[in-house]
Amino acid sequence: MKEVTNAHVLDATRLTGVTETMLITLAARVLAPRENPDLKFEDPVAEDIARAIALDVNRFKNDRKTMRGAVIRAMWFDGVVSRLLAQHTGATCISFGSGLDVRQSRLASLEFASWIDVELPDVHDLRCRFVPQQWRRAELVSEILHPASWLENVKPIRGQPIIFFAEGVFLYLDRDTIHAILTALIEFGNENNCKIFIVVDLISLVLARSSRRNRSVRSTGAKFSVGVNQPEDLIRMFPELTLLEAYNLMSGLGAGAAFFKWLYQASTWGRIPYSGCCFST
Repeated sequence: MKEVTNAHVLDATRLTGVTETMLITLAARVLAPRENPDLKFEDPVAEDIARAIALDVNRFKNDRKTMRGAVIRAMWFDGVVSRLLAQHTGATCISFGSGLDVRQSRLASLEFASWIDVELPDVHDLRCRFVPQQWRRAELVSEILHPASWLENVKPIRGQPIIFFAEGVFLYLDRDTIHAILTALIEFGNENNCKIFIVVDLISLVLARSSRRNRSVRSTGAKFSVGVNQPEDLIRMFPELTLLEAYNLMSGLGAGAAFFKWLYQASTWGRIPYSGCCFST
């Protein structure tokens, strides 16, 4: 395993709020081989980054459902992006809100035209310091007040698709911000004759309102948003989108999660309480 060398080690305890939640998923990926060996998930780059920022993964270790759920979600995103890249080797990949996840290291065997990580300024600085150089591609900064301004610097191959994915991001965004990002993205695709694939996770209103019960999220001070909760919400906002897949991200979390899903679906005509969704234009 290669060391990530930096002049200064980050004190992970200095991160707060939504930015701090990226430590939850980083810890989950590091802990996966020993805490959830049945998932057969390994991420050596995550281990290097966790060591470089002096992350105490034991802070989140006892929140077993969140740790397992984060890995299940990462595996689903990996799988969807892998399948799309297998079909579209000339695609431009846009990872929106990557945090300290280096998905391209887990998809290294696949071909793509370009890979772009889009981050807020403070997280962008962290990636510059702690993501190994070999995995850093184009990196763009998203302005808080203009969340789609980074699109001005994207240069796709005309006629080739764009694969946009945002893992664990839309959970924290309000409806207007989501609408602004996707409106700009879809218009950008139309202008460049590019098919757009959108891969996101959406949380139901009932789960969003109970975010204070998630002890890992609660420890950061962050809260889930109630911006867009179901794939049908995005279809209503953007009728030109087609839902290709909706996956139950609570799958594999045990009997309690399965019972909650059953109750939720029984009262909502079959909707999924927490779903991984893949759309296309």
